Amino acid sequence: MTDAPEILFKRLDPKEISEKVNAMYEARKPKEVKKAEKPENVVEICEIGIDDFMKIQLRVGEIVEAEKVPKANKLLKFAVKIGDETRTIVSGIAKFYTPEEMVGKQVVVVSNLKPAKLCGIESQGMLLCACTDDDLVIVSPEKKMPSGATVR
Repeated sequence: MTDAPEILFKRLDPKEISEKVNAMYEARKPKEVKKAEKPENVVEICEIGIDDFMKIQLRVGEIVEAEKVPKANKLLKFAVKIGDETRTIVSGIAKFYTPEEMVGKQVVVVSNLKPAKLCGIESQGMLLCACTDDDLVIVSPEKKMPSGATVR
């Protein structure tokens, strides 16, 4: 026998138990998944098959005329010789190139792109460029190639 009795089980406080039960319930709830924020300069990759890629016609073109598009800060208008034909192509590269430095350049052109109107001018192709957030360069053949040559 003991002189002083000992408490074996402490009396439970209903408020304290309720808080613990709620915390356990919340912990078991599925977490709301936040979509990862994509940095602005990352381009989402969209894989295509070889059959789709083979539909794109890339040709060497030579710029024979170039001028700024009136009332458009970014656009230049080009006359591009691709083989036996000359096409009008509008490109948003005025921040990086002047019309004068573009004349005579060989460029890679997407030649089977559906025509589009830019500032009222029908553009009949697209110049290929490599770019970052603050720089842009025209894609061109490493050495002089005949106008209209296929790029593979």
